[in-house]
Amino acid sequence: MKIKTISFSLAIMMISLSECTNLEAKDKVELWYEQPAKEWMSSVPIGNGRIGAMVYGNPLQEVYQLNEESIWSGYPQDWNNPKAANALPQVREAVDRGDYAKASELWKANAQGPYTARYLPMANLMLDQLTRGEARNLYRELNISNALSTVTYEADGVKYRRTSFISYPDQVMVIKIAADRPQAVSLHIRLNSLLRYTVQTKGEKTLILNGKAPAYVANRDYDPHQVVYDDKRGTQFKVQVELLPDGGHCEANDSALTVRNANEVVLLLSAVTDFGNKKMTLKKCKRPYQELLQRHTDDHQQLFNRLQLSLGTENLQKEALPTNERLKSFEQDPTDNGLTELYYQYGRYLLIASSRPGGLPANLQGIWNRSTNAPWDSKYTININTEMNYWLAEVANLSEMHQPLFSML
Repeated sequence: MKIKTISFSLAIMMISLSECTNLEAKDKVELWYEQPAKEWMSSVPIGNGRIGAMVYGNPLQEVYQLNEESIWSGYPQDWNNPKAANALPQVREAVDRGDYAKASELWKANAQGPYTARYLPMANLMLDQLTRGEARNLYRELNISNALSTVTYEADGVKYRRTSFISYPDQVMVIKIAADRPQAVSLHIRLNSLLRYTVQTKGEKTLILNGKAPAYVANRDYDPHQVVYDDKRGTQFKVQVELLPDGGHCEANDSALTVRNANEVVLLLSAVTDFGNKKMTLKKCKRPYQELLQRHTDDHQQLFNRLQLSLGTENLQKEALPTNERLKSFEQDPTDNGLTELYYQYGRYLLIASSRPGGLPANLQGIWNRSTNAPWDSKYTININTEMNYWLAEVANLSEMHQPLFSML
């Protein structure tokens, strides 16, 4: 048996296993690495159904590639082809005659609508650590049993830990940077986007990105209008980062924040769009870090812990390997049932992270997309991919994750 990704759908994210241990006493499930991600597909996904981030795990120059579920090209309009109703009897007649070529021709000429919109990336959050010397002893993990991304390393004699999660109860991404010595945390904080945007600071502890999605993105490279912006049409969005340092000194220029010599730093990132004609009002989160962490963990685990999978064979030697090495080993010796357990639970984790009640359903890549020209536009492809995304929902005891799909239908 070989583990394979069977669709370029939500399951595409599972390819990141190729970089990343397993069930420990059935209460901790994690992917772990000994190096930062060299490419987007090797970074780790976190999400709360609405906001998603891919975390690269670079020790000194961290990147969070950010998405929000409602940032698409295009704008509200009637996508139905008005000629379809009259053409349908002719299409049926051609099918009944067995003339499928004619049926296809009639359908394409009279019933298909325009090419669909594209799911687009929101922004990038960059953290530049102001540390002398090289980073050593890097360890990064994605603990999928509590939905935490953690990066630890040493630099200039100091041990650092960066913990990240995206909370569904509080609708914020939370990043905590801590050190084993006081006044050792110094960094620059920046935001940018592949879409049209501006960045500004508000005081010395708030960074705001205002962005706008294009009204049109071409679906073929020969289209003379590849990306078109419209002053009146297109989704608008806002990203805000709040800096909450323990000690230290904060300063700001027009487009970045800097904190120097803090004991630790907590960042809160929130995002909002005008999708559905909503007002772009960011809710201020005033909860302390430990409360945010506890609410997030409780929420995730009441879903994730509903199901355990045990295939009955432990292999301590294989479990001791970083998962990129473990996956290579599996190709030669496919008896590592623990890796199969991890793969299954990772699929459940991804569905929880990309499809939550009250939001939009998981699209072709769940909620994670770095490109304005994603494969198959990262859209909803309902010939099979949408169905495959949700195969896990009922059989893996995650029925609530189905609700966004049912609501859209």
